[in-house]
Amino acid sequence: MRLMLIDDDPRYRTLLRHHISCEWPDVDLVSYNPRVRGPLTPGFLAQGYSVVLLDHEWRGGSGLDWLRDFHGREGFAPVIFLSETDESPDAAEARTTGAFEVIGKAKIKHTKLNDAIRRAADEQAKAQSRWRMSAGAKMAQDFAGCRLKAYRRIELIAKGSVSDLFLAESADIGGVVVLKVTAAIRKETGVDQSMERFLQEFEILREIKHPNVVQIYDLGVTDDHLFLAMEHFARGDLRKRMSEGLTARQSLAYARDIAYAETTIANQASISPADGDQIERSADRMVSFAEDDAVGNGANGGKGRDESEFGAPAKTVIECAAKQRRKSRSC
Repeated sequence: MRLMLIDDDPRYRTLLRHHISCEWPDVDLVSYNPRVRGPLTPGFLAQGYSVVLLDHEWRGGSGLDWLRDFHGREGFAPVIFLSETDESPDAAEARTTGAFEVIGKAKIKHTKLNDAIRRAADEQAKAQSRWRMSAGAKMAQDFAGCRLKAYRRIELIAKGSVSDLFLAESADIGGVVVLKVTAAIRKETGVDQSMERFLQEFEILREIKHPNVVQIYDLGVTDDHLFLAMEHFARGDLRKRMSEGLTARQSLAYARDIAYAETTIANQASISPADGDQIERSADRMVSFAEDDAVGNGANGGKGRDESEFGAPAKTVIECAAKQRRKSRSC
C-alpha cells in the first residue's frame, strides 16, 4: 500500500507512520511538504496512491484550499482530511468539500484512522479498475499514436519534427513525468539517425545522478515507437525563464549550474581526455558569457544570452559520450 501525506511537520509524520504501520508494516508513506515543493502539478490525480492524507494547515497554506482543488479534479484519489479536532469548523467544512473521511489531529483514534484508510483504499482500487477498462483510459494512454498503459496523458508540452513531449502521470513512480515519444523509423541501411540519437540520450544519461541533470526513469520500445520517461521540473524550464528575462545574477547562477552539470556528465560517462577538454572549454565559455553579461561587457550589453548558448554544451556532451561508447565497443 502506498499513501501520500501532505504536511510539513516531521514529528506528526512519524506519529502517523507508527499508527499506520501497526496495521500495514510494509506501508509506503510518501511525504510531500507543501511549503518546500508548492502545489501539486495541475492534472495530477494521485493514481499511484491508495489514499491521500491532507493536513488542515501549514505555515502559509490551507488544507481546505487544497481539498477544494482536489475535489475539482475528476478521478483524484480519496482524501482523508486531518482536521484540528473531530468537531472543529474545518472538520465540518471538509466533510462538505469532498473529503472521504475526517480525522482529528489533536488525539488520533487509531482504529478510526486505519478503518478509514482501509475503506478508502478499497474504493480507490475499484475506481482504478473501472477506469482502466473505460474508453477514457484508452484516450489518456495514447501518446501520438503510441499506447502506453503505464502512463496517463495530462497534456502535450511540445511537438517537433522528430519527437513529441508529453506531461504524464505514472502510477508506478507515483508522480508526474515527461514522456519523449518518437517514431521508431528504420532505413534499409540500418537505424535512422534520429532514432540512434534518441537511444544515445538514454544510454548516456541513465546512470547520471546529479541535481542539475534531468533523471531518466525508463526507456520503452513498442512496435512503432520509442519513448523516454524523464523527470519533470514543476517550476518550469530554462527556455521559459529566459524568455521572461533574467537578471545578470540569475544568468550567472544558471550558467554555473549548467557548466557543473556538463562536467559531471562528462566525468561519469567516461569521455576521452580530448573530448573532455572540449566540453570543459565549452562550459567555461558559457560561464564567461554570463560573467560578461553580468558586468555589462558582453556582446549583448548585459541583456543576457540567446538560449542557443546554453544548449550547445549539452549537445557536445552527448555526442562526445556517444563517440567514446562506440570506441569502447569496437575494442
